[in-house]
Amino acid sequence: MDNMASSRVWWFRVLFVIVAMGLMFFRLLPLDTRPQNWAGPDILMALIFAWSVRRPAAIPSILIALVIFSEDLILQREPGLQAALVIIAAAWLKLSLSYNSDASALREWMLVAAAVVGVTVATRFILIVFFVPLPGLGLHLSQMVATILIYPVVAAVTHFVFGLRPVTAQSGEFGTLRGRS
Repeated sequence: MDNMASSRVWWFRVLFVIVAMGLMFFRLLPLDTRPQNWAGPDILMALIFAWSVRRPAAIPSILIALVIFSEDLILQREPGLQAALVIIAAAWLKLSLSYNSDASALREWMLVAAAVVGVTVATRFILIVFFVPLPGLGLHLSQMVATILIYPVVAAVTHFVFGLRPVTAQSGEFGTLRGRS
């Protein structure tokens, strides 16, 4: 049984990397070359948060770091900033939901929304402190709102397509996940 659970966790990790690379590929496609006044959602961040909430053991912090750091390099963002902030937010989500594993979907969405707002505000603040040229505030805000609004769709896809159901106290997996990030 333990061997089967371990192989399932590794399957989820491989699946996460494949989906993340696919999202990065589609993000690089030049679909519209004109400058935009709004930014679309950060689906990879929403996916990481959904994965962290639903199967914390399947997405360790080192995997998050590697995926987001590679996205930072590919998209020519400040290397490591987004990775560090997303790791902190994902660890906070894992910790806050591990003590109340039977949380409602609305509570989960509100906690993820708080994490997205925290990542956005911290990113903007750190860039201001270090005098890095910033995109317009509207771009950051539109991406933040779009990411919050797309999260229920991403959570539904992870639930119905990938089979990532939330860990509950009754499933027996909850006790093994406490303390892992």
